Amino acid sequence: MIVSREAFESSAVNAFSGSVTEIQQNGIFSRVVVNAGLPFVAVLTRQSVARLGLAEGEEAHVTFKASAVHVFPR
Repeated sequence: MIVSREAFESSAVNAFSGSVTEIQQNGIFSRVVVNAGLPFVAVLTRQSVARLGLAEGEEAHVTFKASAVHVFPR
């Protein structure tokens, strides 16, 4: 999954816009939740979160190929 601040064109058909609802830091990684009607969860490095300027309440875009989807039961 790619998390970006702006939408972009790619071969990935699955592209959603939403807002960052949660960022949990754990060592060098951050768990980022983007709510685009459904919660999308990505694990990014803290460096990537800082470089992108991601923060709770900010707009973000998620893009992914269908083959990259993993669904976990609750």
